Amino acid sequence: MKIDGNRLNLDQAALQRLERAATDAPKPATASRTSTGDTVQVSADAALANTAVKAIHDAPEIRTALVDRMRALLASGELGNDAGQLADSLIASITEGTGSVAKK
Repeated sequence: MKIDGNRLNLDQAALQRLERAATDAPKPATASRTSTGDTVQVSADAALANTAVKAIHDAPEIRTALVDRMRALLASGELGNDAGQLADSLIASITEGTGSVAKK
């Protein structure tokens, strides 16, 4: 079990959101009116950049303290020794709707 492998999934999920945003982004320049009645045109590239920034801000934050703690537990042999207990804990967290792995 390698904890660093989880980062790859986050990168792939962010890439998928960006790809979806790119396909959903308007291709031609878009125009909108301001409250003063002026017209503002935004290029497709600017709209895509705005969507990319929003996708980055919506990505989950990495809790580095928790990652460091898990690495230390893994290195000391306290984590990852009982696959059955891990599986039970994962199943319990899903069925109970807690969204986190229970400590036993």
